[in-house]
Amino acid sequence: MFEGLRKSARRGGAVDGTIGIIAGGAFGVIVSSMVSDLITVVVAFVVIGVLKQAARTLRAARTLQIDRNGRPVYQAAEDFVRRKRKWRQGI
Repeated sequence: MFEGLRKSARRGGAVDGTIGIIAGGAFGVIVSSMVSDLITVVVAFVVIGVLKQAARTLRAARTLQIDRNGRPVYQAAEDFVRRKRKWRQGI
């Protein structure tokens, strides 16, 4: 296994090494470009979407009114209407 590596290192080690360095540098540039152009954009869209949803939730929670039993006001109104209907029906 190492026999072929030793022979190639003796014959054209400088040329092979140079090609490896050039190929490695090009691969590094490709990977860094892909990360900065694609992956960063996708992560930014995900984070922006999460932050927008959190802002909507906080805005809704700020305007939500709670009654004395700890229920949202709209839920208390629905319960009132439901009890009123039951009372009218004689239940």
